[in-house]
Amino acid sequence: MYRQLLVFICLISSHSVGANVKPGFPFVSAEGYAEMEVKPDFAIVSISLKTFNKSSTNALEKMSLVSEQLIKILQENDSDIESIEATDLDKNTIRTRNDNYQNLDIQGYEFSRTFNFEITEVSAYSRIMEKVLALDNVSNAYANFDAANRESLEQDLKVEAGKKARENAMVLVKGLNAKIASVYAITQGRGDYGDYSSAFAVPRDRVMMRQRSPSRPQLTLYSPKHITISQTVSAMFKILPQ
Repeated sequence: MYRQLLVFICLISSHSVGANVKPGFPFVSAEGYAEMEVKPDFAIVSISLKTFNKSSTNALEKMSLVSEQLIKILQENDSDIESIEATDLDKNTIRTRNDNYQNLDIQGYEFSRTFNFEITEVSAYSRIMEKVLALDNVSNAYANFDAANRESLEQDLKVEAGKKARENAMVLVKGLNAKIASVYAITQGRGDYGDYSSAFAVPRDRVMMRQRSPSRPQLTLYSPKHITISQTVSAMFKILPQ
């Protein structure tokens, strides 16, 4: 009985602590942003292949042929063959439809699959992609350029962004006859502190908009001279009177 009571009290205590999210002292929330431009070292490319024919056998043969042609181009241009990844084949039966969108006769069969591969020499990117895009049945091509030392660069940017967050907080309280003390909360990216957002009257839909994933990279025939790497740090600081 005593053990059950102790567990019950612990559950109440943890619930109370979790519910009491807003701090009981004046605080300021600030954001810091840092970025740098670097030369890309490699590119990750995604290519979709799609074939169609009245005969399922012929459509499949087309898919095999264009897949072999793609791999041959990559081999001849010193791409990283081991990085090639291909999804399973997807087969669809294409039918005509009447005005009521009911399926009627079979028109043919469609096969599709996606290839992902890495181009390790950015200088060869344009030459390779011109040959790849000249292939029949290639669609939905995307390229994402990146730096090999991204992780190290991002760590440096986080430090710089954290310093800027503190500087921004100091500017905010400068005219209020106050100063900032210790950091109460910190998060990577734009701050979403749960119930904290209500203290600033931030609608939930706006908070959710901030968290949307970045748009998918678009295809380009030319490698960029540089890419931008950035980091954002949000922090909450306790405020003390001067």
